Amino acid sequence: MSKRSFRRILAIVPFALSACGGGVSESPTPSPAALPPISLAQVGDSVMYLERTGSFTLIERPADTLRIRSYHDAVIHVVRTAPDTLEAFYEHLLLRYVTPSQTRNVPTEAMIGPRFVLHEDDGRIETVRAPELSQEIRQLTDLRRQFDDFFLRLPRRPLQVGDVWVDTVAFSARNGDATTDRDAVTRFTVRGDRVVEGIAALVVDYQAVLESNMRTAPTTEGTLASALTGEEEGWFVYAPSRDVMLRRWRVAILEGELRIEGNHDTRAFPQSFGYESMIELIPPPPPRAPRPPEPAPES
Repeated sequence: MSKRSFRRILAIVPFALSACGGGVSESPTPSPAALPPISLAQVGDSVMYLERTGSFTLIERPADTLRIRSYHDAVIHVVRTAPDTLEAFYEHLLLRYVTPSQTRNVPTEAMIGPRFVLHEDDGRIETVRAPELSQEIRQLTDLRRQFDDFFLRLPRRPLQVGDVWVDTVAFSARNGDATTDRDAVTRFTVRGDRVVEGIAALVVDYQAVLESNMRTAPTTEGTLASALTGEEEGWFVYAPSRDVMLRRWRVAILEGELRIEGNHDTRAFPQSFGYESMIELIPPPPPRAPRPPEPAPES
């Protein structure tokens, strides 16, 4: 993906990452005794993440361009409940979309607390169980797929600086007559190392080639079908000794067409879709100092 494409995304989606620490910076190493555990390596380990994502959709109609923006802000708690199982739940979730005619926050209260059950194998996630979604949430985003590409997908060997590997993921889902297919071929490169929150970590860059096809169930007004291809770039900060992702940033743009297949004709419109996202660990608070004992009353 060209730098011009990246600038185009950032111009269309006004999404500030500064509050998320939109870079990979070194942190001073505090005393080990002062550090609460940050790990997903052992059963019972848990971490919390802040996720902020902004996306846009452009549809070029004959007379104008339809612009839709959406925003996804979440605090996500992840717990290892078995060597190959994670559970995750939202502690906060904001979903907002902006169209030429309205700005709306989608109700998300029912999503706070219910758990996703995830089978995990070196960062490859299979969602075993997900909370039920309201119709309005499903129309905006499929949160059941939240963790499909959340974590770094690891090779079957220990990582070191300079390692390169390629991973292919294919996803297909059907809901009645509605279908969704996504494919990603990703090249990962371990660029270097850092110390983040006092933990030795690796910085992993990646580039992905994406293909996405979606088709709605037929209605009396016709069927919507979208076919998009594009690229994604980003990086992970990953701590091998703790088996935990500390940060992730990505940006992507896909282009293609949206077809409206009616009973008597089919109309096609150029379509673009892009997003920028940051996921960052929320460090646990340091342990509180023990409260000093109350002085004995004077006799």
